[in-house]
Amino acid sequence: MPVFDETRKTYDVWLVNADGSNLHRVVEEASAPALSEDGAMLAYRRWKVDDRGIVVANVDGSNPLRITDKLEDVLPSFSPDRTKVAFSTYRWGDRKDRLYYAWTDEQNRVAWEWGAGGIFGEDPYWANDGRIIFRVTRPERGVEELWSMDGGTGEKRTLHFVTDSIRAPAVAPDNRTVAYMAFAGGAWDIYAIDLVDRTVTRLTDDPAEDGLPAFSPNGEYIAFVSNRGGQWGLWRMAADGGDVRLITALPGPVDGRVEFEPDYLNHGWLEEQIGWSR
Repeated sequence: MPVFDETRKTYDVWLVNADGSNLHRVVEEASAPALSEDGAMLAYRRWKVDDRGIVVANVDGSNPLRITDKLEDVLPSFSPDRTKVAFSTYRWGDRKDRLYYAWTDEQNRVAWEWGAGGIFGEDPYWANDGRIIFRVTRPERGVEELWSMDGGTGEKRTLHFVTDSIRAPAVAPDNRTVAYMAFAGGAWDIYAIDLVDRTVTRLTDDPAEDGLPAFSPNGEYIAFVSNRGGQWGLWRMAADGGDVRLITALPGPVDGRVEFEPDYLNHGWLEEQIGWSR
């Protein structure tokens, strides 16, 4: 998970066991971590001035390989076979978000776009059935939408739209449910949409900020971060929103602004994510 160091004014990536034990930092000056499905690999956004871009590494942070070189490349997500990483980027001069992918091996260190001119979208999540779930902002309509795209062909279709902000979509292991955070009633909360019957369920309803959902490998639980009680922590709830429990308090906030970086690169926790793997 990403944790902001308020003294150093930068993010670090931390890992913790599902029972709250062995909380430890694995990568400094990095954020937006993603885990491969088997838990063997870690991808993250590197903030270091002379080493920017998206990096893949072993889950303990060893053997890092930088696969892109732009700090505008954000929110990585592994393909099911972990040979590729999808990400969104605003590297173009118009600063509009597009979906890209990069290979995770040394021989293919090139970032590729889907389709001519790229596919506009943010927050990609590469599900285990090969689909990529992502969000699209349509300011002209006043809505944000969830879309699905075939990770191989790039064929896409809309799934769901809301009038409030959507962030951090995460797909359940059975590929039927997408959890996400949305802003309503003065705070961020977590919702879930059933992709079969298209019903939406509000999973949290707390005055605090709740967000960045991640399903457990068996789909029974959702982890999320929250500042309930005034301190940021990692929480867990059942997939239906019940049985909410604190896993561990975090050593710093999840929302922060990296020092000396321009505003267009600094979106705090709204451009972050957490992961849960075996």
